[in-house]
Amino acid sequence: MSRSTFKVLFYLKRNAPKKNGLIPVMCRITVNGKVSQFSSKLDVEESMWNVETGRLSGRSLVAQEGNRMLDKIRVGINRAYQEVCDADNYVTAEKVRNAYLGLGQNHKTLLAVFKQHNEDYARMVGKMKSERSYLKYCTVYNHLSEFIRQRYKVSDIALRELTPAFITDFELFLRTEKNHCTNTVWSYMMPFRSIIYTAINNGWLPRDPFYAYHITKEETKRGFLTKEEISLLINGTFKKKSYELIRDLFIFCTFTGLSWTDMNNLTEENLQTSFDGHLWIKTQRQKTGVESNIRLLEVPGHIIKKYSGMAAITNALLNIVGSGDEIITSTSLYGGTIDLYHDLEAFGITTIFADTNDLEDLESKITDKTRVIFAETIGNPKLDVTDIPALAGIAKRHNLPLMIDNTVATAFLVRPLELGADIVINSTSKYINGNSSAISGVITDAGRFKWDLERYPGMKDYKKFAKFAFTAKLRNGLFRNMGACMAPQTAYYNLLGMETLGLRMERACDNAMQLAAYLETIPGINVNYPGLASSPWNGVAKQLLDGRFGAILTIRVGSKERAFAIMNALTIPRIVSNIGDTKTLIVHPESTLAAHSTEQEKIDAAVFDDMIRISVGIEDIEDLKQDFTAAIQNTAG
Repeated sequence: MSRSTFKVLFYLKRNAPKKNGLIPVMCRITVNGKVSQFSSKLDVEESMWNVETGRLSGRSLVAQEGNRMLDKIRVGINRAYQEVCDADNYVTAEKVRNAYLGLGQNHKTLLAVFKQHNEDYARMVGKMKSERSYLKYCTVYNHLSEFIRQRYKVSDIALRELTPAFITDFELFLRTEKNHCTNTVWSYMMPFRSIIYTAINNGWLPRDPFYAYHITKEETKRGFLTKEEISLLINGTFKKKSYELIRDLFIFCTFTGLSWTDMNNLTEENLQTSFDGHLWIKTQRQKTGVESNIRLLEVPGHIIKKYSGMAAITNALLNIVGSGDEIITSTSLYGGTIDLYHDLEAFGITTIFADTNDLEDLESKITDKTRVIFAETIGNPKLDVTDIPALAGIAKRHNLPLMIDNTVATAFLVRPLELGADIVINSTSKYINGNSSAISGVITDAGRFKWDLERYPGMKDYKKFAKFAFTAKLRNGLFRNMGACMAPQTAYYNLLGMETLGLRMERACDNAMQLAAYLETIPGINVNYPGLASSPWNGVAKQLLDGRFGAILTIRVGSKERAFAIMNALTIPRIVSNIGDTKTLIVHPESTLAAHSTEQEKIDAAVFDDMIRISVGIEDIEDLKQDFTAAIQNTAG
């Protein structure tokens, strides 16, 4: 075998000068005419460099030290070349370079060691390690990878090449290229240092490049909010829905004492009901590992109900719609659902609102971008009744799934799947549970909709599940990835509630019918209830509902001021935004449920400032009549 032609050359990289004016010295290895090169980690003044000799000129200390470093590199490359020749029949410049730099050896390069560390760390997330720390390690890895590619024009760097200059250059990269502040830089350098210590402890790195490196975390002075300021936050309105979410998360932490991380880790399993019926947050602090039991007060409890009750609708929709798609929905929706549709705009999902009582107009709004039709069986608080069979006919003609929110009616009054709906959603926190002891929702799929892969490409991997395609995608996608999971205790409370659902609905619906008929006789009180002959939806309600008309009614009393006065004068009903409790609950929809709706949206949903929504419970009807009579009479005039 003929010996390879082999040469080592040092040269200046004049097109990439440092900010201090020095020029990097590169090393070029040539074998049989093929070249491979790398940085020598030596920077020099251009005037000191001798191009002919490939060395520094003169007898200065700088020149002597620089040439000594170059000689050491040359000797190392010669040794690497010999090792490759002895071990392999085919020698290339790349092989010699890698042998000298230690590339190709297991866990001997920075990013290789870092990547292996992250893979091992990921297996311990949820057991011994936190997901937040894991994500930070991943972020640092990505920053290092970008830095190495940008600074050294290579995909990885040998551990033996790490110098104190590498550390300080990486810090500069984080500050200048990534625009991170000192504390953020500090939080990224600590995981990096941990990786270096691992390499040293395993014998992969002979020296510590962090030696003599120092960075100090800056102390931040945090103020505090007064009671008055917190009240302003709670009662304030925001132009953007995202600001409201941030506010709610902050207020939740304020009233529970939980950190942002602890709050983020909460699931329904952490909500437990004590023997006296109160909800408690039972969790373990991530930072300290200490168990904590926190009484869920009214304010954070309201925040949980505000968002958790929408999980079923959110997941059901996102399971089949994406950026560029459209949803056709009723104008008379629950205010929280309207807010959800506004939030979906950030995902590129457009909502087209239509009057479900004008089916011709609704059908005219269907386009090739429409992916689902959504409506409530009984609108909340408009109390309009959807003609589900007619709406199902339109959906079928256009090969679209019909999704129905059946929370207000429940399966006790109507079973939408039997009337043509494809997917039904229920907030089980309402009538199914019956006493507000659990927060959850359920999605029921009829399993008969034929998913067109051109319209619903996300169903490609799930068509094989046939009638279970929608559910399979939901369980293996959004539920798994977003963490939506009903706690066993919540399911238990719901099952207990379902045992008495029929009895409670019978009593509550009968009470609502009697109360609505009675209030309609009182001058100055305008009553809206599907069971009344005066309701525009009485006819369709008689056709679809099972002889009863729901347990919710609304009244208009003439002014906003009188509405609040009546609510405050009532002694039996509780002022709570929930529905479906065994107790009668009242709320002012205009300032709560529809607080973030536009004026037009309020008009479309029949929400007025003098309106009171009444979720009728199972109390004695005569007691309720007397209580409302007294409250109305005492606020007259």
